[in-house]
Amino acid sequence: MLKEKYPQIRKGKAFGETLTGLMNEQGYTSAMKLAESLYDHPLCFDIIRPRGMDRRAFNDTDRKKDLKSIARSIQRHMAPGIEAYHVQSDYLLAYSIIFNCSLDYLFGKIEEPYPNLEIKDISEKTGLSYKAVENLMSKKEIDVEEYLSVLNHYDILNPFPGWEHSFDEDGFLNSVCCYSSFWSDLLESNMYEEIPRNWYRTACALYTRKWMRILSEDIKKFEDEMPSFENFSAWIETYNNFHENMPVCIPFNKPLQEVYDTEPEWVKSTYREIRYEHYYSAADKEEDTETAYWGCAGMFDRHILTYFHDLAESWCYSGPLPKVPDSEQ
Repeated sequence: MLKEKYPQIRKGKAFGETLTGLMNEQGYTSAMKLAESLYDHPLCFDIIRPRGMDRRAFNDTDRKKDLKSIARSIQRHMAPGIEAYHVQSDYLLAYSIIFNCSLDYLFGKIEEPYPNLEIKDISEKTGLSYKAVENLMSKKEIDVEEYLSVLNHYDILNPFPGWEHSFDEDGFLNSVCCYSSFWSDLLESNMYEEIPRNWYRTACALYTRKWMRILSEDIKKFEDEMPSFENFSAWIETYNNFHENMPVCIPFNKPLQEVYDTEPEWVKSTYREIRYEHYYSAADKEEDTETAYWGCAGMFDRHILTYFHDLAESWCYSGPLPKVPDSEQ
């Protein structure tokens, strides 16, 4: 059960890939190089020391033997498909120490090897990914000067009363906008709920449309299809369960297997009729789902465009740039 579920639980890579990545990142070119670091690290040595050894070897022969033993374990841990639960807990602890990374990362619970505890806490409380919180806290800025090249070319903004300090030595307007402020405004608005709601509505409409296309194509495939006996008998059983008063009439009251072997045309005809009844509306529904999808997609587009147009309109008068004169509103 653990073997099946674990890849679904972990967020990061399999342990073998994670270990290899950490080694490459920190300059360990081989398992032996990492073994030497673990062996020479007092705490790590005490954690993973070979059975029966109380202290590090004082001669090269014993040291080489111990290092080979540790390196072999590391090589096993680096193998593709190795998960954290395959690795001894003492090695997991030693790896977290030598790489200065989180055990949660080694187990694949988080995607960052060296998590900022504040970001990790916010991530856990909000449900946002570590990277999403990190982005929001980065306070990165975008310089919009290049988008104002036409205004700069015609000196419309230079000089602008009260904004002389905002121009650089080349006479161009300096203006930077913050990514996180943009997302803050978005999250404060009703779009926090509207965007995902409309997106899921559109995604579900697309999902339904694709399935109905598959069903419609499926109908075309079994027009003259000879099903396997197992498939045919399963459809007969399903049909009879829902039509107890009018079950499928088997010719001459023969066993179904015998009829299947001797009456192929009856089998194909019966199979087609049963499946038609099951999927009779698929073809009609396909056109409806196509219309529904484009309706949802169009509504989503309009909703998004309207919001961002209104936001841009407001930005023209209350953003970081000189306010557009009232006569232009």
